[in-house]
Amino acid sequence: MSADLESADPDPEALANLLNDTSTPALMALAERYGLKGVWLQSHEALVEAMRRDLPPAVQARLMDELVAARYGALTIDGLLAEVLAAAMRRDPRTTAPVLEAVSESEAELVEEGPPRWRFTIRGHPVTVDAAARHLACDCRHFEFAGRRGMLCKHLAMAFRLMPEAAAREALIALLVTEQYGGPKTPRWRMHPS
Repeated sequence: MSADLESADPDPEALANLLNDTSTPALMALAERYGLKGVWLQSHEALVEAMRRDLPPAVQARLMDELVAARYGALTIDGLLAEVLAAAMRRDPRTTAPVLEAVSESEAELVEEGPPRWRFTIRGHPVTVDAAARHLACDCRHFEFAGRRGMLCKHLAMAFRLMPEAAAREALIALLVTEQYGGPKTPRWRMHPS
């Protein structure tokens, strides 16, 4: 992740949840690689606690980047979008996924080019992706309802497809980490009608 979206100190709740979601053998290998000794006889919980307690913040930030890359690094933009939509549907089964193929690139106009903010007009709807402010906006009816439940609309999905791949990947991964691994104190992405 770039310096824009990460801090020197990783989000402690997200790191703890990522570590808890990592297998014990993988934790043992990571702990040993990062210099923790005597990890082979520890339980999963003890490994997580040792990594959170004994590794300095800069090392924890590298560890978090490595865990995030292992989970999402191989996914394409469409794969990341599918993960975001699936996560929203798991959180609230009443939320319906947009038909992403219902919008084409020819219906989009770039209004403001980032980084960190991209603004488009897609099918007449103003769409904003602001990675630094963790803000997503669209004025369509679907997003007015679904955005409150963490679901993207087809216009926002198209915006991510039109952004430079590196920026879109970074923003989508940051969104996924926040939504899937963040805790109550994790800064959330704001999703609201524009």
